[in-house]
Amino acid sequence: MKIKIGIFATSSPLEKLKSEADYSYLRSKNLLVYEHPQVRIKNGYLAGTIKDRVDAIHEMLEDNSITILMAYWGGANTN
Repeated sequence: MKIKIGIFATSSPLEKLKSEADYSYLRSKNLLVYEHPQVRIKNGYLAGTIKDRVDAIHEMLEDNSITILMAYWGGANTN
């Protein structure tokens, strides 16, 4: 059984090309990758509003199919 990792962004939104290269690495380690839609939301330079970012984490915490949560990246706006 593969382990499913849920990805969210706590600061800036993701760029498609960068994330695909990184996701291929995770897949090579036999992980299933689930990218929460929140990571692509653009709210200025942030990945959505504070509510969008918190909701993403909460939704994945409630999803029993996700074993690992991983912030793609964080920064000054994570708090």
